[in-house]
Amino acid sequence: MMAVNGNQVDTGVANQVYEKINEYFQSTEKIIW
Repeated sequence: MMAVNGNQVDTGVANQVYEKINEYFQSTEKIIW
């Protein structure tokens, strides 16, 4: 159970980071283009 909970937390954090990276690239694309 502990491993499952840890994986769920890691996945949630990774998703948040991934979304922020996408937002960053979208904002930079607007500036570049």
